[in-house]
Amino acid sequence: MKIATKLTISITTIVLVVTGLTVAVFYKLQQKAIEQSLQMQTKAVADEYIAIRHVIAQNQDRINYDSAGNFEFKGLNPARVGNMVAEYFNKLSNFKVKQTSLRYRNPLGAPDDFEREVLQKLENNPETSIIYKKVIIDGKPYYRLMKSIRIKKSCLPCHGEPAGEIDIAGYPKEGYKLGELRGAISVIAPMEAAIKNMYNTLKMISLSGLGLLLLAILAIQIIIKKFVQQPINKLVDAADRISMGDFDVDVEVKGEELSRLAKAFNRMKNSLKKSMELLQDKM
Repeated sequence: MKIATKLTISITTIVLVVTGLTVAVFYKLQQKAIEQSLQMQTKAVADEYIAIRHVIAQNQDRINYDSAGNFEFKGLNPARVGNMVAEYFNKLSNFKVKQTSLRYRNPLGAPDDFEREVLQKLENNPETSIIYKKVIIDGKPYYRLMKSIRIKKSCLPCHGEPAGEIDIAGYPKEGYKLGELRGAISVIAPMEAAIKNMYNTLKMISLSGLGLLLLAILAIQIIIKKFVQQPINKLVDAADRISMGDFDVDVEVKGEELSRLAKAFNRMKNSLKKSMELLQDKM
């Protein structure tokens, strides 16, 4: 096998291995980065949603009483405002957010299978407040996060005891106690665009690796031809001339290793020439 072929195979193998490892490492890091980014974004959405509910809950007296102290329920309780915010937010964003519960009042809050499973986990594990997971919906990847809503003092007038009593919104109270799980904020974020961008970047890395490989092969061919094949061809031509009795030839090549070989070749040629001259004199 020619030197150029061996070097080409070696460089090709090295570049392919390095490119493959780079792509694999980049894929893992990008996948993790995408999930971390979506985790932060979905958590921020859930936190803001809960903050809105909290503000509405803390200001029920101001909302439902006029300046003269007359009570009139405006229908702007935390759940109602939450649904209104979710409806508007879902139109503006590719994220989907809603409030859900195992004991929901509004059909809009009915949990899907994933939400029902998570709500049960949150109920059974009071120390857990957030659960997130990557899922496939209709063949597409999504990132889902759910953050628990627990009963606070401001929730008790509508959801506390006595159970069955009608609250100001016209619903029967559930009889919740302070700290119990009321439900959760569910946020769904699509991952398709981020993953598509990641794959496009991986393609760029792969193409760059192939481009580097082609340049390396071309460089090898040029270097081998100039610094190896041409000097060796000179030595071969000189050897052919010597074999035909022509000793008036000197080989000069560049490069430390081949230059030493050329000097040794010239010494051998000179020794052969002297030997031939001595033989001719004796004859």
